[in-house]
Amino acid sequence: MKLLTIAAAVLVPILAIGKETTQLTQGFAHWIAEEFEDEPSNPERLNQDADPDQDGLSNLMEYALDTDPLFPSNRLPMSSKVDATGITHTYSANTSKSDIRYQVEMSRDLRTWSRVDSETLKAKGSIEVRAAKVPMSNEPVFVRLTVRPANLD
Repeated sequence: MKLLTIAAAVLVPILAIGKETTQLTQGFAHWIAEEFEDEPSNPERLNQDADPDQDGLSNLMEYALDTDPLFPSNRLPMSSKVDATGITHTYSANTSKSDIRYQVEMSRDLRTWSRVDSETLKAKGSIEVRAAKVPMSNEPVFVRLTVRPANLD
């Protein structure tokens, strides 16, 4: 009997990297001002790439996931389910945050990443539950959820 091994990993959410990521609209800026209103002014803690609570989620990812940037979160950004045809990765997206975009990406080597299309499974108000399916393969696959400013479209 031949064994089938499925190698999958959900990586810590990654923010799009590069200087162009610093251009966010009022939504994120307003959220930062509210979340850090009682904090001493420290520009490094207010940066979208910063992780003041050291839970592995950047301020931008905390904004996207509606989590508190000052208290560590144990909430994973995606859940994964394996079936005979592949691995389905499910996540929530807040469509009222028009200044950001959510994207699931996959890689076989952790160097080259490609987009995985998502479909909306259900919606309630501005919250959508979305799923992205990665087909079954004998090769390892790595999956991540990225969040980036919408103005990079």
